[in-house]
Amino acid sequence: MLVLLKMKKIPYDECMSSKKQQTFEDQLLALEDIVKKMEHGDLPLSESLEAYERGIGLVKKCQNTLQEAKQKVLKLNDGNLEPFDNDSES
Repeated sequence: MLVLLKMKKIPYDECMSSKKQQTFEDQLLALEDIVKKMEHGDLPLSESLEAYERGIGLVKKCQNTLQEAKQKVLKLNDGNLEPFDNDSES
């Protein structure tokens, strides 16, 4: 079963100014926004460095979230990770 999620694009600045907890998806979208701005190539050096620093922080948060999710799956599966078989859903 293929599930597609429609994610609302949230700019990084708006994401960081919010007082509520960011979701994993919000963090990914903010990271995408940073990457696009940096790839465009018209940011001054100081803004590029700030964007890079924010991006690294988001990457670390996302990695931690994924690691926590992996640990939960391991716990639920008695320490075993089983490969996802996409063909069995057909």
